[in-house]
Amino acid sequence: MASKKPLVNSTGSVQQLQAADSLTVGDWDLPNAISDNGKVIITVGGAAAWDYSNHTELVGVTADQHHNEAHTVNSHSDTTATGAELETLTDGSNADALHVHAGAGTHNIASHNDTTATGTELETLTDGSNADSLHAHTYAAAPSGNTTFYVATTGNDTTGTGVVGFPYLTLDRALTAVYDVEFEYHAVATIELDDGIYSSREILIQSTAPSLVIQGNSVYHYTFSELTAVSTSGDIYDLTFTVNTTVGMVAGYLLGMKTRAGKRYINGAWEILSVISGTSVEVRVHSHVVTPTTGAIAGTAVFCGSMIKPIDSVTIEIKSDNVTLTGLSFFGLGENTGISIEGCGNVVLGPDILVNDYLIDGIYARGAHITCTEAYVSWCNIGLDLYGSSTAICYDSVFGGHDAYGLRCLASDAVCDLCLFTGNAQIGLFAARFSKVQATNSYIWGNVTGVGTFYESYAEMYDGNTFASNTTDRSPNSGEGNFNSYMRN
Repeated sequence: MASKKPLVNSTGSVQQLQAADSLTVGDWDLPNAISDNGKVIITVGGAAAWDYSNHTELVGVTADQHHNEAHTVNSHSDTTATGAELETLTDGSNADALHVHAGAGTHNIASHNDTTATGTELETLTDGSNADSLHAHTYAAAPSGNTTFYVATTGNDTTGTGVVGFPYLTLDRALTAVYDVEFEYHAVATIELDDGIYSSREILIQSTAPSLVIQGNSVYHYTFSELTAVSTSGDIYDLTFTVNTTVGMVAGYLLGMKTRAGKRYINGAWEILSVISGTSVEVRVHSHVVTPTTGAIAGTAVFCGSMIKPIDSVTIEIKSDNVTLTGLSFFGLGENTGISIEGCGNVVLGPDILVNDYLIDGIYARGAHITCTEAYVSWCNIGLDLYGSSTAICYDSVFGGHDAYGLRCLASDAVCDLCLFTGNAQIGLFAARFSKVQATNSYIWGNVTGVGTFYESYAEMYDGNTFASNTTDRSPNSGEGNFNSYMRN
């Protein structure tokens, strides 16, 4: 066994090593104790040294030359490192592969639930993509343009959205939807009722839309040519007519009828009792005249497939400007008022509005401006009741008052053309309290007490008007009253 070389010479100095000397530990005799402050120092070529006793002197020594040693790591969760300590891993690679650093500056996020970030901090994710895929931004909704809301007897007020295929069930629900929408200036909101019967109580029309149209889905027009059968019970008459077709007609609905050639008492909106055949229909009318006779008769009729009937009682209350009702039937069954309009401007009723069997008024207007076009009103106490500075323009319409007046004007004005006013029990046309009535080509018929009565009012009755009491034509100044009124024919 070869002897080991002494590391320390006889004088106590560290042996100088040459490049050819082996550095294997086993080749050297290391003393157990040395005198150089407890250190063992090896100088290689006089250029460097290392300290075997601790790690403070490793100048010129690489990690690969260093012996294995245990190092203390506080925790993998240690977050105290900052700056460059976070940027570089022990193998010299960049730390971005493990965690992402802000491109500019530093910031702290207290929690994933932190909602304090604003502006661009909300818009961009760490990978540069837009944050809209993770959270939505709220924008002010643009005003809506022309919009249609659909209602059907098969609809649903809870799950329905008012669009095609998902209609509402009731008119009330559709009106609420309209009220909740902000519309563009001049936009029109339309509520369309599918064919069917809609039962309701009070219906209040207050709209935020610049214009609101409530319309039925289908309207049919007919001509009739003959009254073929009559049966009577008191002042109720069941009449059978020959018509060009009965397509669309449904028993229990209303049929609007109008004639200008005799038998004018049939004018109005009447209940369809039965659809007898493709050319024959039976309706029920109410009249105080003599029993109708059969025979040829020329006239027109209209049927609306959408009808509103009451639960207990129903009144359509209109309290917004620019409202139009068209293609609808209102069957009152002896309750209240049909359509009430108060303090509104530009309310249009028609074309094709049918109103029947209301205890008080078919149409009531107070302080309102209305237009009636092809309206059919009958079997009401008063057909059209204008009160308190109202103005009505009526064209080609029928107003029948069963117990009182066809048209009553109190401190109001009416302009009428091609209209028929019938007061079955009393007066066809009544005006008082400084009202003004202008009529052309109209028919005013009053049974029992008179045809045209005017108190402190102004009446202009132009060419083409006909006044009749029962079957006798009369001039307006032959009617009852006419006190302090100016009459012009």
